[in-house]
Order: sequence, then C-alpha cells, then structure tokens
Amino acid sequence: MALSDGTPFHLPRPSVEDGVIMEGAVGIQSSVGDLIKYSQKVMEAANDQSIKNATSTRGSPFKQLPTLWQGHIDLSPTPSELERSYALGWIRTMLPGPLGTVGLNPMYIDAMPLVGKGLKEPKLVVHHQGSLIDFLSSIHLIPSSRTAIVVMTNSMSNNDAADWLGQLVLETVLDNPDQNDYVKLARNSAEASKNLWPQMAEELERCRIPDTPVRNLSDYIGSYYNTVKDWHMELWVDGNELFMCHQDDRSQSYQLKHYNYDTFSWLLTRDETVRRGLFPMTMTEYYILAFGQGEDGQIDHVVWKHDPSVPEGETFKRLSGSASEKGLPLLAGKGKQNMLGAKG
Repeated sequence: MALSDGTPFHLPRPSVEDGVIMEGAVGIQSSVGDLIKYSQKVMEAANDQSIKNATSTRGSPFKQLPTLWQGHIDLSPTPSELERSYALGWIRTMLPGPLGTVGLNPMYIDAMPLVGKGLKEPKLVVHHQGSLIDFLSSIHLIPSSRTAIVVMTNSMSNNDAADWLGQLVLETVLDNPDQNDYVKLARNSAEASKNLWPQMAEELERCRIPDTPVRNLSDYIGSYYNTVKDWHMELWVDGNELFMCHQDDRSQSYQLKHYNYDTFSWLLTRDETVRRGLFPMTMTEYYILAFGQGEDGQIDHVVWKHDPSVPEGETFKRLSGSASEKGLPLLAGKGKQNMLGAKG
C-alpha cells in the first residue's frame, strides 16, 4: 500500500483460508489473461442469448445473461436519455457518461468526469471496479465490439489508480478525440485522498464536546457482540488507557480516546492505517464508538457506524467473558493481516 507521500509499504498477501472473514471475496485467484478470456466468453454468451431470446448458450456455463446485464436500478442523478444503471453485479453506462461508480475515486473528487465526450454516437460500456487491501482492479466491457479492458494492481495507491487507467485505455481504444486529462485527475484525487485524514481529525475536534464527565474506564470492559454473534469487540484497560480489539485478536489493538460522555474515538493517520494493513476508510463516524447504558445505568451496548449504507450504525450488545469462554464462533486468522473495511 502507498503511504501518504506515495512511498510503497510492503504488506503480506491477505490470508485466504476456511473461516477467515474475506474467504468469499478472495477465494478465487485470477489474472489479466484469465479475466480477458472470461470477458470474451461472457460477451459471446450475452450476445447469443439476446439474439435468440434465450436464457442459456450451448457449451457455456453463463446463463440468464439478459437478466443479469439488464439495468435494474437507475443511477442517473437526474432524468437522462443516456442510460446509467445498476445491473446484477455490473454497472451499465451509455457514453458519454461518468464511469467509476463503484470505485474509490468518487470519494476523492467532486464529480466523476464524462467519458466519451467526443464520440459521434453513444456507446454502451458494462463495467465494475474492485478494491481490497493490497489490490485494485477495474474491468470495462464494450459489448458492441466485444472489447474487454482489464486492469489489476498489486498495490493500493492514494486513489483508485486501476479505475483511472481503465478509463484512459477505454478512451484510447474508442479513439475519442476529446479525452480527459487522467494524469491531472490522478494527481488531484490522490491529493484529495491524503487531505481527508487531517480533515477527519479536524472534524472530530470541532464536533467534540470538551470537559464532559467520563466513567471509570473499567465500566466499559467486556465483549460486545453483534446480533448474530459472529463478530465482536473486546475492551480492556491497560494502565490508565482503554483499548479495543476485534475477535479477541489483541495483536491488532486500538487505543480509545475519550471523545465526550460515553463516546470514544480511535482515529488513525493514513500512514498508521497503511502500516496496520487496514482498508483506508475515510468516514469520520467509522472511528467513533458510542456506548449506551441499560435501565440499571450500567454500560450494556455500543453503537458503531462502520457501514455508510446503515447510517444509524450497528448495535453490539455487551456480554461477559470472551468468545471462546462462551462457546461462540470465532473467525480464523488471529494475528494476521487486519481486514477491517475491505470492499469489493
């Protein structure tokens, strides 16, 4: 992964084995060559099934492609004649239009640039982006010409480099006379990405209520479980400081700093995040834990806003004892690379 100054920092390959949290996301290894072959076969089957109004293609494992590739959710912010929609696992964009919808770059710039501004006629692109600790990827398909553009990186930069590279190659393949300046876009998005970290620190300090009372730190000690009890946080006191870890893995611990009342924060810097092998989450609420009390006035739960699609956050109930003591499931991979916040 790239440090804030662009210097590469080596991380071990993510562990993939039965029971680890990312088993379903990285259970298959691939390559550019494999994905080009895959893309060609998918487009061939999609074309065949569309022409024949069929749901399968002889000799092909790919079925129901007209349904899979059909737009199901409109992604256009305003009504438009040019399609921009979400299919089943794919994004459909009729050029000229913005790409990179499910990548990281939309977090770093005000608006994604229009791709294909100089094309004489609209062109459908089916695409997707992927990100995981240590890796970035993008795939852009042009069904009309059965063209596939695949970009895979073995590092995570300060922006979504695979997305910008994929768009650059796409416009080159389309021979677009009015191409975007992707060098400038890459520089600006990388700078904006780095600036988000001090901005989050400033936001936390600005919103903090100073001089509020805090309980004895021992009042927060315990294990806090989600509803299905397959993920939990453990809190403990060491000296005069409160610490947290996930899944009983104290090799990946985080110091909690009192924010206000029963709320604590654990914001890291960009470089601390990289060195820990964490996904670079740039949502301020992600680094806040809000504890709550029961009818007896004792701390009995904590709310963590770790998913932007669940703005109210997830509640973790406090239970005494560790997961192993209570016979609850524990994910494997203790002491290995931290996978919090990974996307795909």
